[in-house]
Amino acid sequence: MKKNITLLSVILVLAFVLNLHAQNGKIWGYVYNGTQDSSRVAKAEVKLVVYNMQGIVDDSSYVAHTDRSGKFQVTNLKLDTTLIYYPKTSFSDIVYYGHGVRLSEDSPVHQSDIVVYDSTKDKSHIIVQMDHIFLEEVGDKISFRETVILSNNGKKTYMGEQMPGGGHFLVLQFPLPHDAENVQLLSQESQASMFIDNGKLIDTALFPPGMRQISYQFEVPKKGKVWHFSRQVEFPTMSANIFLRQPNLVVEGPGIQPMGDFPLRNVNYKHFMITHVMPGTPLQITLKNLSGRALQIQWLVLGIVAVLLLLGFGYTMLKPAKKS
Repeated sequence: MKKNITLLSVILVLAFVLNLHAQNGKIWGYVYNGTQDSSRVAKAEVKLVVYNMQGIVDDSSYVAHTDRSGKFQVTNLKLDTTLIYYPKTSFSDIVYYGHGVRLSEDSPVHQSDIVVYDSTKDKSHIIVQMDHIFLEEVGDKISFRETVILSNNGKKTYMGEQMPGGGHFLVLQFPLPHDAENVQLLSQESQASMFIDNGKLIDTALFPPGMRQISYQFEVPKKGKVWHFSRQVEFPTMSANIFLRQPNLVVEGPGIQPMGDFPLRNVNYKHFMITHVMPGTPLQITLKNLSGRALQIQWLVLGIVAVLLLLGFGYTMLKPAKKS
């Protein structure tokens, strides 16, 4: 009987340990150097950043180091599908992340690799794959909306040039017209890394190999029936596409070719294209046939009143005096 009780106790303890182990998750992976033919990086410190719907929950509790084969693993993680774990590591003072992982009782173990790169200030591998510019006449303003898709075709992270004062790198820049108003960033992922400085929209986010999309818009006051826009091209541009919502508008400029109508999201646009624009050349757009700046009603009323006063004053002065 005593032996049976002892055996039962051992079984219960083992069951408890196994159950406790089953309630914990694990994330593992490798750190690769994408510049060095995906060689594995040993002795790299890896941390887990834990997110939920409200933001960062933890960014320092879970730490591991890669072994000689570049492998890391973090254990004793909560099995909670409301949490997302992102492994991260710093390489050449740049932080790189693996993909986000959710752990559950049905899927307690996941792999999430991290790819790091050497860094460079050489921008020769940066190109603009596609540039979409939408122009629209809105009241007494012109709306300018642009979506740019860039590609880093190299094997290193492009850092750009360090800005005066340190702390930030000027990675990408988009010159704005001097009278630009209501500048808005439309790319959510760029909200924390972009700002306006000295008449330019500056992006400070380092650019690893791969693609990046940036969208923004602004308005300029309409001062007549013709509007000119010009900026220097910084990166080779495969194609720049211009879309006009109003069919009465006309666009002209070096290399601009009409491409016909282009339906997009239930709106029919007039489509124009410029291909193979090289760095150092200007992108020039002339928008014609604008409706012109409407005369504000208060000035029109003041003008009519002034004319009537002048007519009344003139009539009084010229009217013959009555004989007594």
